Amino acid sequence: MNKLEAPQAKGRRSVARLEDYWYVACLSEELKGRKPKAIKVLGAPLVVFRNQFGRVGALLDRCPHRNVPLSFGQVKGQYLECGYHGWRFDTEGQCRFVPGLCGEASSKGRSATHYAVRESDGLALSSRNVHLGPVGRKQALRISESLSLAQQRIDDGER
Repeated sequence: MNKLEAPQAKGRRSVARLEDYWYVACLSEELKGRKPKAIKVLGAPLVVFRNQFGRVGALLDRCPHRNVPLSFGQVKGQYLECGYHGWRFDTEGQCRFVPGLCGEASSKGRSATHYAVRESDGLALSSRNVHLGPVGRKQALRISESLSLAQQRIDDGER
């Protein structure tokens, strides 16, 4: 079971959804180059990427056009390009370019679902709540301390 999925209880999924929290998506250093990173947060498939300006985006890993995983695409400049038909999305999920389209590319039907994403202590953090505020100092310290403890346990051979 993926550790970010809801826990199993008596053969059923838990109804507890901890959407108002930050979850580690990946290391910030993993977001280099043109290849986006596919992850799961609370069972939802996400794609995380960094554009040419250094801004990180987290979108539902699904192109609204043909339902192809956006993680199969690549980062081109400031956009994530779908590998199927070349639609391009910004870090907020807005479609900014459609090949062959004469007119405005951005419309609600062409937008990809976006998620809140922040960077702290060398980590890219994501949340399903797009209105969650910035990572506070106390939260960042707890994340850093938790990772240090986890690394120490791994080094000591604990599971």
